[in-house]
Amino acid sequence: MTPHVLITGATDGIGRSLAGLYAADGAALTLVGRRPLAELSAGLFSDRTYCQADLAEPEAVGTVLSFLDQLGGDRLDTVILNAGIGWVGPLDAHGPADIEKLVTVNLAATIALTHALLPRLSGGQLVLIGSVAAALPCPSYAVYAATKAALDGFARSLSIELGGRTRVRIIHPGATRTGMHKKAGANLPVHRFQPAADVAARIKFLIERRSGSHVLGWPNMAIWSLGRRFGQVIDPAMRHVNRLPAKRRRAGRVSDAAQTAVVTGAAGGIGRALTRRLAMLGCQVVTVDVRPVDPRETSRHIQTNLAEPTAYETILNEMRGIGPVSLLVHCAGTNSVGRFGEIDAADHQRTLNVNLLTPMLLTGAALRHKLIAPGGAVVFVSSLSHFVSYPGASVYAASKDGLTSYARSLYVAGAAFGLDCLTVFPGPTRTEHARLYSPKGASEARRMHPDVVAAAIADAITKRRRSLVPGKLNRAYAVLGRYWPSLTERVMRRHVFEPLALENRLGK
Repeated sequence: MTPHVLITGATDGIGRSLAGLYAADGAALTLVGRRPLAELSAGLFSDRTYCQADLAEPEAVGTVLSFLDQLGGDRLDTVILNAGIGWVGPLDAHGPADIEKLVTVNLAATIALTHALLPRLSGGQLVLIGSVAAALPCPSYAVYAATKAALDGFARSLSIELGGRTRVRIIHPGATRTGMHKKAGANLPVHRFQPAADVAARIKFLIERRSGSHVLGWPNMAIWSLGRRFGQVIDPAMRHVNRLPAKRRRAGRVSDAAQTAVVTGAAGGIGRALTRRLAMLGCQVVTVDVRPVDPRETSRHIQTNLAEPTAYETILNEMRGIGPVSLLVHCAGTNSVGRFGEIDAADHQRTLNVNLLTPMLLTGAALRHKLIAPGGAVVFVSSLSHFVSYPGASVYAASKDGLTSYARSLYVAGAAFGLDCLTVFPGPTRTEHARLYSPKGASEARRMHPDVVAAAIADAITKRRRSLVPGKLNRAYAVLGRYWPSLTERVMRRHVFEPLALENRLGK
């Protein structure tokens, strides 16, 4: 039977080369791209093989599904989600429209297409094309790297969830000779990069072997390993290169370093506990949440829904009235748990918006408008899932991996802005969020109290630390997840995903 292969980003670079290779093998092709059919070569692209769809537009997924339905394409054997765009420049020059487009094309559309195409792919292969940039801090293309790191977290958690019924893997090329670099504004020696045809041939070989996720090429594998396992050395070294020529700023108490703080997600859980802690240390705390907060616990409250892409503008306008703040804490978070295909696509988008898109939009705008004071800090509350995966919440895992990547880039670039950056990886915490999204019957007593987490965060801010995993047990899990991922993946599938999936089947 002729295999049916769907490839996005098929009109240029790696995608175009993959399309040619599969066409030579006689595969039935569905090729997706932005360019009009009239601009493409007739030998490969036709009205039977080519679907024009701009993945930056909300109707793109529906366009692809309609095209498949018209051709009777109920069955897909291999889906290669390769489409991607870039943007190169300083963090404070990265505008909101560019950030939203990168997140939409590189991440949200990939997740939405996965959600839509999985029913047609049972027993087949889903291949995501990532980038070795996902393993490194990338101050000049922080959002691009964040989207690729998010894809890596998504692929890992979804692969564990599906358990081999549909094979999911991500392949990370290094620098490749394509037109994307020029479009992204990068001035790079592209002629020295690996030809797209060679990269595509290697990707196809790995797909046909039905092997796991890969980084292409030994140099890239070395970079990936160093970036993932030795960030505690690499990140400070890269920051040192970007440091200000001024004297090293002295580490101060939180009350000195954070006279005015903005804390999102402040109505409950860790956000509320941290708000109280900072107030005790003398900070004026501006709280942000979709819910109201106790007026006694805030100097000013901004009530806005962070799932809305324009929410950052509301916060930014309030920050303009306050003047430069000393501390910006991204603590807000949301989740959707259960079987990936059974969760509504709108919930996936909401999770991406709250956990990843809005923090990047707000941080970029605050840097651009100089609303974080020199000597201040930005805190990103990620998740232990960064180390151990999260089957049953693969989009949440993606958002937190993307947030971690962005935070690493800001940490390195922060030297030029006179800023510190802290990333926090809480494990199970005694919060309403945990009760809502954890398996029924999970032990509340074993979770950390949010006051304990908040105290650890305040101490880490004082000491100007780069990262924090609160709790000895959580740190042990983080080490296991980093060096023995297969072990933590089995634990997470058995003790998190399977109970969640059973609850969804039976109804809560």
